[in-house]
Amino acid sequence: MAISYTWKVNNLERDVADDYVTTVHYGVDAVDGEHSKGAYGTVSFNPETMPASVDFDSLTEETVLSWVFSKVEKDVVEAQLE
Repeated sequence: MAISYTWKVNNLERDVADDYVTTVHYGVDAVDGEHSKGAYGTVSFNPETMPASVDFDSLTEETVLSWVFSKVEKDVVEAQLE
C-alpha cells in the first residue's frame, strides 16, 4: 500500500501591528494502512527576507504551506517518515 502524506498548518503567529506572519507551526502525518507516523515543526519568517503579500484574513492553508515548503525540504521530511 502506498503511504499517504497529509500536511497541515497547526498554528500561525503574527505581528498584530502589521499582520505579518512571523512563525508557522505545521504538521505532517504519514499513513500506510494500519501504520502511521507524524512530524511537527516550525518555520520563522521576517519581512526583510520573505515579505508577505497576502492579507492575514485571506490566507489559505495552501498559501501558508507553500511558504513552509520554501524553507522545509518536503521530500526529505516525507522520506524520514517512510
